[in-house]
Amino acid sequence: MARDRLQMKLVGGAKLDMVLAKMAIDNQSAATKIVKQSLNKGAAEVRKKEKQLAPTESGTLKKAIKNRLSRKTPNRNTFMASVYFAWKRASGSNKGEGGFYSIHTVRGTKNQRPNNFVKKAVQSSESKVRKTIGEQLAANIAAFGQAQVNKL
Repeated sequence: MARDRLQMKLVGGAKLDMVLAKMAIDNQSAATKIVKQSLNKGAAEVRKKEKQLAPTESGTLKKAIKNRLSRKTPNRNTFMASVYFAWKRASGSNKGEGGFYSIHTVRGTKNQRPNNFVKKAVQSSESKVRKTIGEQLAANIAAFGQAQVNKL
């Protein structure tokens, strides 16, 4: 099964580098932090939409939806964020609950129709994610610039 993804390419990365260089962002970590914070906010938008669309029998599936930034990327100029299901280890009376629940909900079973709320959430939140990332990039760059001015 192909994963439901939202891939975005940052157009104007050279301009972003130029702006960050003009703002005296010498070290790579400050620029990386600005981009990662913005990307994390965008992933949070998808997470919110998934939680809205997730079926709620017990609420376990909704609680398991999380987002994070990926640490392993092909190169240092690539940033990735993911929205995923985080299941706690089953113990005691909760042994029946776990990771297979999300797969059965999305794909369906012999007795249950599929409910691909993940795909719906990704598709419906694409424009909002792009807008959020753009706004956050602008806000983070402005905040960094203000911090640099305040140091003077």
